[in-house]
Amino acid sequence: MAASQYIPLKGAQMARVLLILALSAAALAQSKSSSPQSTTKVPAQPAPAQGTATPDAPKPQASIPPNQSVITIHGLCTARPGEIAPAQNSASCTTSVSKQEFEALLATVQATGRPIPPNAHRQVAQSYVELLTFVQAAEKAGIDKDPQFQDAMKVQRMLVMSQFYRHRMEENARNVSDADIQAYYNQNLAKFQRVTLQRIFIPKHNPSAPPAPAANTDFAKNAAQIAADVRERAAKNEDMEKLQKEAYDKLGITTAPPPVDQPAKTRTMIAPAEVEEVFSLQPGAVSKVEDEAPAFIVYKLKSKETVPLEQVKNEISQVLFQQKMEADVKAMTSAVHADLDDAYFGPAPSASRPDEFQSMPPGATPKPTPNPSGTTAPKSNPPK
Repeated sequence: MAASQYIPLKGAQMARVLLILALSAAALAQSKSSSPQSTTKVPAQPAPAQGTATPDAPKPQASIPPNQSVITIHGLCTARPGEIAPAQNSASCTTSVSKQEFEALLATVQATGRPIPPNAHRQVAQSYVELLTFVQAAEKAGIDKDPQFQDAMKVQRMLVMSQFYRHRMEENARNVSDADIQAYYNQNLAKFQRVTLQRIFIPKHNPSAPPAPAANTDFAKNAAQIAADVRERAAKNEDMEKLQKEAYDKLGITTAPPPVDQPAKTRTMIAPAEVEEVFSLQPGAVSKVEDEAPAFIVYKLKSKETVPLEQVKNEISQVLFQQKMEADVKAMTSAVHADLDDAYFGPAPSASRPDEFQSMPPGATPKPTPNPSGTTAPKSNPPK
């Protein structure tokens, strides 16, 4: 991927935004605990009686008025970050958060591109209470007057503003029209071809024998000769499964060969060095012997078709979104350039470093710098 390619922000890159971090962490934890990998067994629910309708899941929150309190915090004198705590004893304080206030808080967090599922709202509320408690203690300690804190808040403001703007850019870029999708599909039909193949797989090393360098060399030579013969017979329309079985027998391989019939494949599912040859085949034709790392391969084309537009609309939408984001980011940053004082920062380790860093989202950590010996580190691959 080119260094200028747009990279969507991820949760770890919002770690410096304290409120978003605290609330999103609860949502993330809840999402993980409720994921399909969970081993917790859910008791089976009794089936409804025959002839009765299954009621929809109750949604009690829908009937709660917007101004009704949904969080009551005892012993907390500060309702929201930024307010000065009352002078009275905190034990006598009660802070309430209404449904409208809590949902506005959720909307603010989700506006940064971090969705919070409904089943995580309780965890978010608990994290919010803990956050308010720390804020109250910090304000009583005068942290908000600390110059270092005030400088940090300037940075936080820039980070949050950048995050909101990026999220808005993403929303705009996702508005892909059906006409744009159709045009991209028509202009790139070759990308959406799909082939159904048969494949003969002849290993270069005997999987049923212990490794031995000399034996493996001889085995690979025999496998290459057998693969060439198999390819010629496959071109004469001999049965592919029978040919693969014969090859395994001749090589003394006792393990069962893999299936000859392959699932439908697109261009991205075939080795780059082989894709053009495979897709140029006509039905019934066979490829040359493909020399891959683990085996010699022979393909036979059964059929070739173009994937219907409806099946690839989402894929095309994502491609167009990525292209739009890259163009927007480039338009915004192309006129911006910084000269860094080498006497202060040291020489640039490679020509790719400034652009590579420029493409990183705010808050991301740059890759490690070269070793301190003064030698130039090898050029790193662009981020993927």
